[in-house]
Amino acid sequence: QQMLAASALDPAQRDHLCAAARHADRLAALVEEVFECARLSDDAGEDDGARMERVDLVEEVVQCLLGLAGPLEAAGLEVELRAPDALVAETDPGALRRIVANLVRNAVQHGRGRLLVELSGIAGRVRLRMRNGVRRPGALDVSRALERGWSSDPAGTGLGLSIVELLAARLGGAVAVGLAGEEFEVVLELPAPPGGRARGTAAIPPDDNPVGP
Repeated sequence: QQMLAASALDPAQRDHLCAAARHADRLAALVEEVFECARLSDDAGEDDGARMERVDLVEEVVQCLLGLAGPLEAAGLEVELRAPDALVAETDPGALRRIVANLVRNAVQHGRGRLLVELSGIAGRVRLRMRNGVRRPGALDVSRALERGWSSDPAGTGLGLSIVELLAARLGGAVAVGLAGEEFEVVLELPAPPGGRARGTAAIPPDDNPVGP
């Protein structure tokens, strides 16, 4: 019925309808992020029943990139993935997927050029590093990038990276942001299981100078 109704509209009316649909989608995403951020903040320090298990971080990242291939292409981002064949983390699969999706969506919304995704294992931890060019470098304040409600884009919610930080802390990990030249960089570290290590010849050596502490 909606398609039939839309077909009876003139071009200007269809444009207005499409714009309204986009605004509704953004509003729904904002409401969802606000509630999730509030829930994570209220439950901080409490046992939320996270299902910690061994998860292949490489597989999760690849699946997320494939699932967001359309938005990545529309944003003009060229993905470069550097990863071992497998990299095991001790984490909650659902929370990990949300973290990775938020990081990729952040690059889609604010990035340009290349999106570099690196995965590596470092002394009992696993590391995910994402680096991309910035559309509005003059508006970027790295010191506020993790601040709840702050965004370099007036159309942004300012909650995506805040949710990443809250989820990472729940999983026993940490997230840091910074600038690598003229590129914005996010580094996520999570615990690796005892004896866990990267497998495959494409493993990345540890970086002696990661962004953040």
